[in-house]
Amino acid sequence: MTGDAVVIMMADESDACRDVVRYWQELKRGSTVFSAVGLLKGGTTIDYPFLKLILNRLANTFIGCCFA
Repeated sequence: MTGDAVVIMMADESDACRDVVRYWQELKRGSTVFSAVGLLKGGTTIDYPFLKLILNRLANTFIGCCFA
C-alpha cells in the first residue's frame, strides 16, 4: 500500500462509505489509528447485539489502556 492512509471497510456494508470522510478529518486532526466510527463523537451503533457491544467496548478499552 502507498499513500497517507488506508481505510479497511467491511464488505457487508456495516461501515458507511460516508464515514471515510470522517476518518480523513480525524487523521488531519492528528489521530494515528482508530477503528469503529461508532466510538467517535457523533458515531452510532445500529442493530448490534447488546452483549457483543459491551464485550467489544470492554476489550477496546483494555487494549487502549495497554498502549496508552
